[in-house]
Amino acid sequence: MGLMLAAGLVIAFGTTIIIKQLQSVQQVGNRIKKTNDNIELIRKSLVNFANINGRLPCPANGATVADTGISAPAVASVNCTNANGIVPWVTLGISQSTTLDGWARKISYRVYDGLAGLTQNNGADMTNCDSSIPFPPATLVAPNVMCVAGHTTSENEYLNPLLRPGFTVTDMVTPTNQNAFVIISHGESGSGAWLAGGGRAPVPVVGNVQEYAHTQVSTTFYKLPFSDPTVASTAVNHYDDFVVYMTIQDLLKQAGRSARNW
Repeated sequence: MGLMLAAGLVIAFGTTIIIKQLQSVQQVGNRIKKTNDNIELIRKSLVNFANINGRLPCPANGATVADTGISAPAVASVNCTNANGIVPWVTLGISQSTTLDGWARKISYRVYDGLAGLTQNNGADMTNCDSSIPFPPATLVAPNVMCVAGHTTSENEYLNPLLRPGFTVTDMVTPTNQNAFVIISHGESGSGAWLAGGGRAPVPVVGNVQEYAHTQVSTTFYKLPFSDPTVASTAVNHYDDFVVYMTIQDLLKQAGRSARNW
């Protein structure tokens, strides 16, 4: 009788462990799904914003406890106030919960600004560019080539990577250039993420080039396989960030802001 009872306890104990493990796996899966779903909603909202406004919004301030969700500046601007900030949910007209990842941390947002950037008036708009004009001579360069109402600007000139380089994202091993924006969840570790309750999680060590770059004002970002769970979050080879990006050309095409044959 005693042996049977002991065996039953062992089975019950083992079953409990298995159930807890399955629940843990399911919980992780749910968090990953929520993160991916929210990032996709943010991406679509940015495309929609470009469709309506002909530009992209600047990030919001991630450091504020009372997250206003308003881009800074709130209007079209050459330079953004918080270039290493978060998704401006109020400006985009989406819910605040949409801009949190599966671990309830703020999702980061990086946008290509500056003289040739997309946050200024008509910065993300090629509708006045002429797609029929051939690539201009090398002498026709400027730091902020925009499509003007006279339709004298070539589509190729606007998209010249020397004039409008955008962000670079190393996707696995392939560098993808001329990106308009990057959306980042700092993953399960949350290293460097702005926190919903205020403050910021510890920033990755400088030696962790990839995750550290995702917390800074950077022009180069990385989309890599997740490191093994046994790798400490403080290690230089740790990586668990979720990264989604979009090229300038794809953004303008999806936003209905491509050049036309005038």
